[in-house]
Amino acid sequence: SACALLVGDSQPPAVHALAHLMHRALDCIGTSVRLLACPIERPTEQLSPGQLAAAIDRDAVRSLMLLGVSPVYAAPATLDLEHALAKVPDSWHLALYEDSTSGACKRFVPASHYMEAWGDGLAFDGTHTLVQPLIRPLHDSASLVEMLAALAGLPNLSSRELLQRAWAQSAARKDADFERFASLGFVEGSNTAHRNPPHAPHPELPLQLDTLRSEAQGREARPLELQLVASNTMHDGRFANVGWLQELPQLRTTLTWGNAALLSEATAREASIEDGDVVQLSTPEGLMLELPALRVPGQPNGLISIATGYGEGAVPGASAQAARGANVFSAWTDRSRNWLLGVSLRRTGDHYTLPRTQQFVGPESRDLALHRTLAEYRADPGFAREQQQRPPSMLPLVKSDRGRWLMTIDTSACSGCGACMVACQAENNIPVVGPQGVRDHREMHWIRIDHYPADHAGDAPQEAPQVHQAMLCQHCEHAPCEYVCPVGATVHSDDGLNEMVYNRCVGTRFCSNNCPYKVRRFNWFDYNAVRDTRDLASNPDVTVRERGVMEKCTYCVQRIRRAEYRVRMEGREEIGPGEVQTACEQACPTQAIRFDQERHVDTEAVRWRSQPRFYRVLNDLGTRPRTGYLAKIRNPNPELG
Repeated sequence: SACALLVGDSQPPAVHALAHLMHRALDCIGTSVRLLACPIERPTEQLSPGQLAAAIDRDAVRSLMLLGVSPVYAAPATLDLEHALAKVPDSWHLALYEDSTSGACKRFVPASHYMEAWGDGLAFDGTHTLVQPLIRPLHDSASLVEMLAALAGLPNLSSRELLQRAWAQSAARKDADFERFASLGFVEGSNTAHRNPPHAPHPELPLQLDTLRSEAQGREARPLELQLVASNTMHDGRFANVGWLQELPQLRTTLTWGNAALLSEATAREASIEDGDVVQLSTPEGLMLELPALRVPGQPNGLISIATGYGEGAVPGASAQAARGANVFSAWTDRSRNWLLGVSLRRTGDHYTLPRTQQFVGPESRDLALHRTLAEYRADPGFAREQQQRPPSMLPLVKSDRGRWLMTIDTSACSGCGACMVACQAENNIPVVGPQGVRDHREMHWIRIDHYPADHAGDAPQEAPQVHQAMLCQHCEHAPCEYVCPVGATVHSDDGLNEMVYNRCVGTRFCSNNCPYKVRRFNWFDYNAVRDTRDLASNPDVTVRERGVMEKCTYCVQRIRRAEYRVRMEGREEIGPGEVQTACEQACPTQAIRFDQERHVDTEAVRWRSQPRFYRVLNDLGTRPRTGYLAKIRNPNPELG
């Protein structure tokens, strides 16, 4: 009863039903698994895209509102909604951008960004939450609720006024204070109760299992299968014009600025396909896709996975147009779920150099990302001892009465999602360089997520799990970069930071050559030369660097200095524990990053360093980094080896 079966949202309902039946048999309900009532009220009459296309075809639709969706891009290609929408006499499209759906509609309404409008929502457990704007609307636009209100005869009410009116008319909220709701951001005690799961399985489950069984037999007869995977950055294409997300390396592949056909080593070998070879995929319905291929460790044989959200027609804009990829929705059929059987694969003869941020896959016999299984860890808990002890040095340590800062990262908790990279980019005004810049290895991220295979006895290379390691400036006490800078642009502060003085830097890049961790970035071009609304994305507390200087992680020094000023104004002597958070620590969803001063011994950043699995990367070089890591501990089932 202490286990949980994770099925995945890409699986059909029958598989989820089987998992819940197993949960009941294992007595997991109420212990490791809680079932919650769905807080969203589903409409009783809901049309599928196929039913909508059929209704338009028989002239049953006179007026159509498309609010925040782009079906011309994302609907199954067999429906041909672009031509179907032309038959509707009155059609409206509310969206952030004019795209292919807007061109097929009669009218287009610019939508307000969700950070420009008021609203509310429901969390997964039914908690009533608040959507609060961060900025006034930049353009003449309407939010979703303002559009609906205008259609209902209330054209002159703002989203805040609509929210307050709905709050006042709600019987459940009549005695509650709206201002308190706006202050807290949620309604206290509004989460729903647990659902009592049914004792009997759904009556349609046997029929669904028969369908799955026949599909499994079809897989054996038609081995190649195409899987459509929701992109963790682009989603269904709505974020395709966000450069930060386009340049965020995708998990497992480190691919940027586009999608690729992901293949296993064996599948690629059978078709004589190398990384970057452009391949053509043909479905049984005659639909075709062309895109580059990429071999990925851990990919099942016979399965071709392609991420959604790319290709022509997603959204307009410089970032979306710079990306290379295919719109996999053009291979989507109305009867399929998110996979297609019987796909054929062939090379076209073309080649495309994929913009990837990590070309190497192994640690090259160096202990970069330590990892052990639980059994190995119990047998030898001191395996990281050599990476903990500080090697002797002739160089003196910086002595200071000020508290020195340090960071500790737990690789067991790190999922490699990249949230820290985007948070760092937003906080420190880090530009994107585009696909060609990534190909030239000139990406500007101050943090990168390195991936290494966890090779153990019994693991085949293509099945070996990966270890994720967030790599940033280690803020070495004996920093190799500081000794070689001819102008003293990189110096050490008395609170343990390796600092960059941009006004001194002349771009010799000696510091990058001497850095064993390769975490320094040189801005080859004036990437930040933007004079439009994108200026508003810059953090005013951080310098916007001009061309020709070295950049790197600063431990968010602007936040540290701001805290020091606040301490002085409040008449305190020192910064308290947890008072300063770096952007990466603040954004990490698994709380794998911890940052604090070394004198705060009760904080996790310091306590973690007393664990046996604590280590420093390349500790034997004597750089004495102030960033440390906890080794990854895996617990695989030996019966599944």
